[in-house]
Amino acid sequence: MRKNGVAIVAVGFPATPILEGRIRFCMSASHTKEMLDHVLQAFAQVGGDILLRVSRLLPYKGEIIYEDVDQEVKFLE
Repeated sequence: MRKNGVAIVAVGFPATPILEGRIRFCMSASHTKEMLDHVLQAFAQVGGDILLRVSRLLPYKGEIIYEDVDQEVKFLE
């Protein structure tokens, strides 16, 4: 993931069960859609490289429609 410019932290035993290690990454509201797309592409690439892209579910074939994420949100004061 580092080669793809994505920072992650590996979490293993004893923080997780012995065979259930995880990787952790943090997102924030300041990340753009393009940044998130880059991270998802990096995960897909690495998952394919190490043969972890396995699922019983069929991939979603529909179009993903994003709402206007550039709209400024005003909070109640």
